[in-house]
Amino acid sequence: MKLWTLCLLLSTMCVSCQQQKTEPANYTQASSVSKNTGEPTDSLAYHVPTTILKDSQVVQLDIDQMSLEQFSTGLYYAKEPILYNYYLGHDIYRFSLLRDFKMPIYVILHKDGGKVWLTVTALDRSPNMAPPPQKFVGDWKTGSWVQVTHDEFGDTIVKNARGTYTRRANIAYTTTIQLTEQDWTEFEKLLQEADYWNMTPFDSEDHLDSERWLIEAHLKNKYWFVHLYSPKGGFYNAGNFLLEKSGIKNQPIFSAKKAK
Repeated sequence: MKLWTLCLLLSTMCVSCQQQKTEPANYTQASSVSKNTGEPTDSLAYHVPTTILKDSQVVQLDIDQMSLEQFSTGLYYAKEPILYNYYLGHDIYRFSLLRDFKMPIYVILHKDGGKVWLTVTALDRSPNMAPPPQKFVGDWKTGSWVQVTHDEFGDTIVKNARGTYTRRANIAYTTTIQLTEQDWTEFEKLLQEADYWNMTPFDSEDHLDSERWLIEAHLKNKYWFVHLYSPKGGFYNAGNFLLEKSGIKNQPIFSAKKAK
């Protein structure tokens, strides 16, 4: 009886150690960024981090201010949660497709137990058309200064000689698609083939007239993201897998020009 009790105790300790190893390691859990539901504290909260903890080392990300704005404002108006701050209770992969002169597309793969599904959202415009909000901002093209105001929603409006620009965007298309655990496994295999977890998170090389692909991983024990311009190879295959499953390529919204 004593031997059985000792074995049970050792078994419990081993399980406990394993559970500790799988606890979230790099979620920041900052209440100033978002609620534990992922809802941002305000419209200016960043949806991607500027640092990530990896293997007990802080990885500094060379993300410029314009990119932070572009990633975050689109996800905010797509009503997407912040994924790097708190674990939200189930695993998520989120693909952001940002294209010049076309509407932003977001394809999100979810897994909760044995349930797997895909959500797809398209905005009617790129919402980062105005500079970050402040009382006055410089117009770099003309060298003049313009005044910033806000609309009834609290969103930034910039007025100058070229017209009125707003950060606001609306959801033009959204749908949910049920998938299978096999789909989830196949997508994760594509990420492994791309060496996703060892890729540099942010491609800072400047590119003109190209697509921006951002894939975030939100798992119980880790968060990661990788951003590339017009990718090829394994990373492209992973993103394209989600696009094919979403059916968004067959929708008129996919090729529609963004609103002005």
